[in-house]
Amino acid sequence: MTALKRAADIDRFLTNPDPGILAALIYGPDKGLVGERAKQLVRSAAGSLDDPFSVVRLSEGDLSADPGRLRDEANALTFGGSRRVVWIVDAGQTTANSLVNLTENDTEALIVVSADNLKPTSKLRKFAEAKNFAVSIPCYADDISSLNSVLDEELKKQNLTISMDARRYFIGLLGADRQLSRREIEKLCLFCANKSEITSNDVRAISGDATAPTLDILCDAVAEGNVDLADKIYGRTLSAGTRPNVIIGQLIRHFIMLDWIASQAVDKGSDARSYVKQFRPPIFFKRQRSVENQTSLWAHDDLKSALSLLNLAERQCRDSKLPAEALAHRALFSLTMSAKRRQKRSWS
Repeated sequence: MTALKRAADIDRFLTNPDPGILAALIYGPDKGLVGERAKQLVRSAAGSLDDPFSVVRLSEGDLSADPGRLRDEANALTFGGSRRVVWIVDAGQTTANSLVNLTENDTEALIVVSADNLKPTSKLRKFAEAKNFAVSIPCYADDISSLNSVLDEELKKQNLTISMDARRYFIGLLGADRQLSRREIEKLCLFCANKSEITSNDVRAISGDATAPTLDILCDAVAEGNVDLADKIYGRTLSAGTRPNVIIGQLIRHFIMLDWIASQAVDKGSDARSYVKQFRPPIFFKRQRSVENQTSLWAHDDLKSALSLLNLAERQCRDSKLPAEALAHRALFSLTMSAKRRQKRSWS
């Protein structure tokens, strides 16, 4: 069976696993998502994660010590109406060797295999993607859409809403590990348990984002074309432990703000100053003049191009196989140089 890649197909299988599937490989660079999906599948099939009569959890070491252990556990009797599940964690070559000769007549149990990122040539993937009684589920870093879905799921559970500004800000702070992202979401919802709507101030309070003022300086430097300052602040934020995707996320929010201010000024036929003052969340008063100058440098089409470049950079930064720091720096440098050229044209 081929790999399940569409979110809807994956969710459907994890919620209601096909009894004809005997082995499910769940793998990928996002260990948190691998663990979350494996638990969901085990619970759906066996009705529990810790029922000793329905679920047995094995490791590579267990299979190395006893090569016949997998077959024995898969054929052990269960009590009650649940399906037996053999859950192998941190699977590798030994697991692949144990599975390679499995046939559809060997067991009625479900073998759930959790693994790190695997190449297409790995034995585990070749097995899962070739057998009609097996399935593979890749787990790659969350994109903005999937992070929003996880956030919405928890908000619905807690009967909370979140403002659009707070949503953009919070999503930009989340990383590429589903488990860590879910913890941050749960922490935010707990903090706002007595409120009806989560605001940007709530996100700042719970995230302890001490880098926000520094990132504002970085955004202004990029949009104004100050190459030396942008380079210096970028290095400083990385040294402070800020992730490249967080930096790019802040730049996206900044250019969305510039686009809104510029569009309002053009549509209403007035200057940008009043819309800088109207923007929410409020722009710190010491930055307002700088933001006003930035809107005069960037035309509407140029802002759209800048946002396309930043959105691509953010997706790339969430891919664990790509050099995130270098990709973020390239996008940042490209925009800063573009703004610098605009400055020169405005002076000439």
